[in-house]
Amino acid sequence: MDVAKALYYLDAARRRALLDGYGPIDRSCWPQTLGLYRLYFVLELWCWMAQIGKTQALEKLALELDSCSAN
Repeated sequence: MDVAKALYYLDAARRRALLDGYGPIDRSCWPQTLGLYRLYFVLELWCWMAQIGKTQALEKLALELDSCSAN
């Protein structure tokens, strides 16, 4: 989950560097696992923003939820 959260905030080059530095991932379906964790994290972030009243971020996050869940 921590890797998925970190990847959320990084650009493509930095995401690749983080994954390369992480080393071999001994799980055959790790990209799908990261995708699921990303979905969970975006949902968690949406709930947190709603709770603290940062409603301007909710529409963008809702679009990300749609995108994550379509994969």
